[in-house]
Amino acid sequence: MKIKYLLCVLVMLCVTQASFAQIKSQQECFYDGQFSSSNIDMPSEMYPDQKGEVRVTLRNVGTCTWNPRDIELRVTIKKGPSGSPIQRDELLPSSSETLYPPTTLAGESNTVRYGIEAPYYLGSYELEFVLMFKGQKFGEFGVTKTVKIVPKK
Repeated sequence: MKIKYLLCVLVMLCVTQASFAQIKSQQECFYDGQFSSSNIDMPSEMYPDQKGEVRVTLRNVGTCTWNPRDIELRVTIKKGPSGSPIQRDELLPSSSETLYPPTTLAGESNTVRYGIEAPYYLGSYELEFVLMFKGQKFGEFGVTKTVKIVPKK
């Protein structure tokens, strides 16, 4: 009986320590990212239907390693030529192209790229870039960059 009791106590102690270590490591790690409009390389002017590329350099300033599928760069059109948010696809990543940075250790930087095509309608479009961790915003909120669609010369 004493052996069974001792074994039970050891098992409970091991389970308790394993759970504590897992929680402790989660508490020690945090996600944070840094980038600004100067880290977003994209055309400032385009003509309708012109193709281009957007490159965004992101810096991991947290303590957690960023793993693909956990971290996403989300891009939306904050303002269209009318000044309102609009639903357009041309300046955004394609629906099949989710922007996951590659594995990025704390303190490292990586670049995310995607192709764009200018919309037909002329005017200024303000894009907003946000880092997401499993659906939650983190890091720099609402970094914007504007592209102006002009007539083809």
